[in-house]
Amino acid sequence: MIGQAMLLGAGAGLGAALIAYWVRPPRPSLASALDALRHPPTPSSAQQRREWLLGAPLARLDLPGQSIRQDLALLEKPVEGFRAMQVAATGVGALAAVAVAVLWGSGGMVPALLAAFGGLAGWRWAASRVQTPAQQRRAELQHVLGVMQDLVAVAIAGGAGIDQAVDDAAAVCTGWAADRLRRTLHQARLTRTPTWQALADLGEATRVSELSELANAIALAGSEGARVRTALAAHSAAMRARQVAEMETAARSAAVRTSMPVLILALGYGVFLLYPALSALSTGL
Repeated sequence: MIGQAMLLGAGAGLGAALIAYWVRPPRPSLASALDALRHPPTPSSAQQRREWLLGAPLARLDLPGQSIRQDLALLEKPVEGFRAMQVAATGVGALAAVAVAVLWGSGGMVPALLAAFGGLAGWRWAASRVQTPAQQRRAELQHVLGVMQDLVAVAIAGGAGIDQAVDDAAAVCTGWAADRLRRTLHQARLTRTPTWQALADLGEATRVSELSELANAIALAGSEGARVRTALAAHSAAMRARQVAEMETAARSAAVRTSMPVLILALGYGVFLLYPALSALSTGL
């Protein structure tokens, strides 16, 4: 009876929430409206409609947060697809945990606790599917920026203008990060946006502070060219030193993780050797 009452209550609550969502749909934010003006929406397909319907509860709560949105912008993935994946992963995790509890014959609050744990695990899994590749792309973008700053400083020293120096440096570099920077610069030229403003907007959207620092240096290049060359070279050296330190830290962490299986194997071998002596000692006592 209690289970049926819980199911009826959950169904009634879900129905009331869907009716409220249909009567008063969420109003788009100003940022979303402006972004729709800059990037006209493409015709929606059946998959996009399913993703929108599945992720509607998270859209109502204005989820995901700003950090995940920046990671999605860096990966060039739509927010609606991530919402649908996160809702699906949360539901699958909760249902799988409940199924395991039922198969074990557990009762009481155990299925509810396992469902909460499984849903949380699915939620975190969906977030990690975005955060990990976003961190890798952010590191690649920082590496390309370090190289670009050296090239920009050399081009400015050779007498090139700041915009021409940035374009030439982006044209030399290769890879995903260089392609993204070239698209940003091309879009800035088409919309007659200053180069430093386009780079600053990209840094804010992707949470790469080095882009904002480069934009500030470019904005000052008109009146302080020599100082900007020195600042760019110094900042590039600092970025490389920080990247080397991060790589060393990652290598040490990997070495520690690699040594753990050997340590566990040695511990098991020691227990295997000492067990007969400990068993004989306990029998004698």
